[in-house]
Amino acid sequence: MANIFYKYKFNFPDGHQKDFTVDFNNQSLQAELVTENSYPDWAQLEFHQCKACPLTSDDYLYCPLAVNLVPIIYWCKDLLSYDEVDITVTSAERQVCAHTSLQRAISSLLGLLMSSSACPKMKFLRPLARFHLPLATHEETIFRAVSATFLKKYFDHDENKSDEDSLLELKDQYKELQELNRFIADRIRAATKRDAAVNAIVLLDVLSKSVSFSIDDSLQQIRYLFEDNEKPDIA
Repeated sequence: MANIFYKYKFNFPDGHQKDFTVDFNNQSLQAELVTENSYPDWAQLEFHQCKACPLTSDDYLYCPLAVNLVPIIYWCKDLLSYDEVDITVTSAERQVCAHTSLQRAISSLLGLLMSSSACPKMKFLRPLARFHLPLATHEETIFRAVSATFLKKYFDHDENKSDEDSLLELKDQYKELQELNRFIADRIRAATKRDAAVNAIVLLDVLSKSVSFSIDDSLQQIRYLFEDNEKPDIA
């Protein structure tokens, strides 16, 4: 199996550049980042620990999601969210380029790092991390999240679970994700002086809210993609 990676390259108007590469384990779909002997206090498990977190400090000193974010938070702690940047995301399959705000670019990278972490609450997002779509829109996120949900149902062979039950489970997962985003934002506020990283989390939270609150409506908006609207040729 080919190596799975996503390389984010930030190019600023002043000529400054910064690269971040996320390599994946082909089996677990978790990011393989350089481990450190110690991490900052804000990465400790009990520092603004999520209420729904199933982990305990007896087994984990650090939050497995927070440690994934340490390198990028250190880098952008003094940056402003409205700064403009040219972003290039390279994978084994393709390259995506865009000119956008720093907070949107960082939000995309943070979403990848969070969903590919060892956090048990992020596990349902790992297939989406594997097929990461940089700078995804709301409509693209709905399409990918719902498609992945039903693909999982297919592989689980759960004949007792209705389509409606599967969507309810997805909604609940995204509601938990909103709670997680709030606590992660609190961690980041303790580590940064400027707003770029925090606002990037806010963007992720807005996206997760839009998924959980509007799955049914959003599905209706993309229903046209699967309708047979072709008209027969008129002789």
